[in-house]
Amino acid sequence: MTDAHGIARDQLRAFIERENDERGYISDLAEIGRERFDYDPATGQLTWRDPGPSAFQTLKGYRIFKRKFAGKPAGSIKKSSGYVLVCVLGRSILAHRIIWAMVHGYDPVDCIDHRDLCRSNNRIDNLRQATRSQNNMNKSLRPENRSGVKGVFWHKASNKWSAAITVDGCKRHLGVFSTFEEAVEARRVAAQTFHGEFARAA
Repeated sequence: MTDAHGIARDQLRAFIERENDERGYISDLAEIGRERFDYDPATGQLTWRDPGPSAFQTLKGYRIFKRKFAGKPAGSIKKSSGYVLVCVLGRSILAHRIIWAMVHGYDPVDCIDHRDLCRSNNRIDNLRQATRSQNNMNKSLRPENRSGVKGVFWHKASNKWSAAITVDGCKRHLGVFSTFEEAVEARRVAAQTFHGEFARAA
């Protein structure tokens, strides 16, 4: 008897593998992660597992690993990006992608977004799957922003406040307003409409 759910899972797995190959990601992160790491969802920390002597070519290699790594935190924060990276199979992999796969049982198709914008906070409740566009929605204020609210700025020509929002890479102007509060409200409503759970005001 054909298992429809099984077929759906196989199709999803095949799709994810194709997407990962195109993006240069390593597939089967769930299996790779569970073999090598333990994960604490409360802290977001990965720690190296002790795989036993059989996983090493020599007993000496195993003893070195056990002394230096087993049971200790895995990965380090890359200064240029703020993300935690771990070295697996000779490659540096983003820890949050491994964690997502370990918890959910499948590789993320696209981006993993950090809800609170802290890229080293890998608690599972801070991670969510997102498209590239959604990931860009959840970003902090640009340095040049002086209003304190995303998409709200002073329009000198009209001597009023202006509001705008970016949707699918295109900037949409929401109008000009006599008060700052009106511009903020227009931006808030638009963000909820177009960005949904990824909406961010500041």
